[in-house]
Amino acid sequence: MTQISQTLTSGMADERSGRWPLQLSLLAGSVLVVICSTPLAPALPKMREAFADAGALQVPMVLTIPALAIVLVAPLVGWVADRYGRKPLFIVSALLYGLVGSSGFIAQDMGTILLGRALFGVAVAGLMTSVAALLGDYFSGPARARFIGLQAAAMGIGNSLFLVLGGILAEGGWRPPFLMFLAAPALLPLFILSLYEPPHIKQSRMTNEQGAPASLSWPLLRLTLFVYILVGLSQIAFYLVPLQMPFWLRQRFATSSTESGVAIGLVAFSFALSAMVYGRIGTRVAHIPLAGLALALLGSSYLLIALAPSSPIVYAGLLLCGVALGWILPNLNLWLANQTPRALRGRLLGGFSAVIFLGHFLSPVLLQAPPTLAEMGDLWQRVGLGLLLFGLLVTLLQRPLLRLFHGGTGSRRPTSADVTERAL
Repeated sequence: MTQISQTLTSGMADERSGRWPLQLSLLAGSVLVVICSTPLAPALPKMREAFADAGALQVPMVLTIPALAIVLVAPLVGWVADRYGRKPLFIVSALLYGLVGSSGFIAQDMGTILLGRALFGVAVAGLMTSVAALLGDYFSGPARARFIGLQAAAMGIGNSLFLVLGGILAEGGWRPPFLMFLAAPALLPLFILSLYEPPHIKQSRMTNEQGAPASLSWPLLRLTLFVYILVGLSQIAFYLVPLQMPFWLRQRFATSSTESGVAIGLVAFSFALSAMVYGRIGTRVAHIPLAGLALALLGSSYLLIALAPSSPIVYAGLLLCGVALGWILPNLNLWLANQTPRALRGRLLGGFSAVIFLGHFLSPVLLQAPPTLAEMGDLWQRVGLGLLLFGLLVTLLQRPLLRLFHGGTGSRRPTSADVTERAL
């Protein structure tokens, strides 16, 4: 942890931001967010057996209903973070996360499980928003870029590890995986002692109480909508992997379930590696061309998957997919955080979180599973080609987009090295 602290020596709110317990708290909170559903996936078959009389959609909703709750409450939670503070929201959300997250272990009926999962989504939204806002408050410039890359890497690694742990616990039945969510209250002492409320948030609350609320400028509104669109498109496309990849591999290459799981795990693995190096890339490449490059790379990976003559080529495409995702989300998150006034950061980053999960919901609706192998391949090709062309278009339109979002002549090329903080 001391090495992590040493890499973040510039662009900190104060010396407390360089302490490893604080950084560990932010990373742990990020991992708790990303494991909101994956540990339960291996337990779904046994849950279906236990609740054989439940409706066809109820058991899958155990995974999806938290995302629906996140989409609905994330903007409101962002307002709470801006109005009442980041740390209080973080602590309350972590406590609620453990209480309702583990409720499935003792639940006796599917209705109770789904209610607990819906409340769990509220807790995840609170954690996600408060972590993003605190990260933006504690760090700026290159330090923020490096930590966002580190955060994304921790989320990728944590997701992979907890997926494996969930499978191990599911060997004992569908209930044990719910106990993993007790990790959040177990970490409460660390969160309480290490995190602090940024002083400017207290000042912002006082300012707002005196009748001078922060305003959302038109350039920032345009930038926010553009970022949301890119995030939504990337997540709609990404969710093809967990939804369709097992069927694609089985039907085309006759792979086993274990091989399919390992293949999907390659995305998380390369995502983590890519995110680790994002801090260096993000300080050298402007946000717009990096976003365009990442989208084009994601599209290329899908074309590779669709045209692959053998399963190893598919695995190479999945590795490339993870690399692209490891640049897209940190880059867009950082871009929005750098341009957002402190008093609005909770709300706009809360919306960023909501769009991620909205993309997950829209993916199976907009990209419905085709019945035949040929049609499935056509779907991968269409999505890949669309992403490739859109990514190239974004890159080519860098200068007019800069004028749209930042005003002036459009010659400014902001990167994560830009340490300018927007005033209240």
